[in-house]
Amino acid sequence: MMEEDRTETGNKRGGGGDSTVSLCTVDNKLDIVISQLNNMKSDIDSLRSEQKNLTESLNYCHQLVNDNSGKINCLDKKVNDGLSDIETLRTANVQLTKAFKQVSAELADLQQYTRKNCLNIHGIPKGNDENLLNIIGKIATCIGFPLHKDMIGNCHRLPSRNGDNNAPIIVKFVKYTDKDNFLILKRAKGKITLSGTGLGSSNSVVYINESMSPKNSLIFKKAKSLQKENKLKFVWFRNGRVFIKYNENTEPMVITDINNF
Repeated sequence: MMEEDRTETGNKRGGGGDSTVSLCTVDNKLDIVISQLNNMKSDIDSLRSEQKNLTESLNYCHQLVNDNSGKINCLDKKVNDGLSDIETLRTANVQLTKAFKQVSAELADLQQYTRKNCLNIHGIPKGNDENLLNIIGKIATCIGFPLHKDMIGNCHRLPSRNGDNNAPIIVKFVKYTDKDNFLILKRAKGKITLSGTGLGSSNSVVYINESMSPKNSLIFKKAKSLQKENKLKFVWFRNGRVFIKYNENTEPMVITDINNF
């Protein structure tokens, strides 16, 4: 009986040892779970912190976007205002260009009008103490024009270039009709020379033409250049205008601008 009691007591003690081991295991697992929960809490806190930072960054980005949107709207307004100003300036420039062309044309017409009573004489060498009225008188006698001194308003040589001794003589008649008749008789006479006018012994040709404005002079030179290139047939200047004909069968054309060729 006593042995049986000991055995039972021993069994009971052995059973208590197993319970102790099981509790330790549970405690360890709980510690692991608690540690994992703590780690998860730490991760959650980190995520919350990152989320907060991300939210702040997003809010900052939104603020930047709003600021940039305001700046873009401001720039867009400035661009639109600039485009409007450019269009206004373009319109003004068109109007100014049109006005400039009109004023330039009127000035060219006025410059030619002031020369309507003038003739240019080329090919007469300059002499010492020369008397231009006498020179013009000899030319008038040669072509059969009844010249009187009161017909001439003014006469002088144009400024010479590079010491040219044959600077042209410009003659301004008081009346347009006298200038026109002088030119008609010259054309009827044909070629005249220094010897023919009594102004020298050589057969150098004396040229007499209507005086041209700077604009018409450029147009005439351009036309003569094209004539030399056989691009047009006839070129002449009459009554303040440049005329051309491309061939014998075409009608005369008045050229008023150098870009009209």
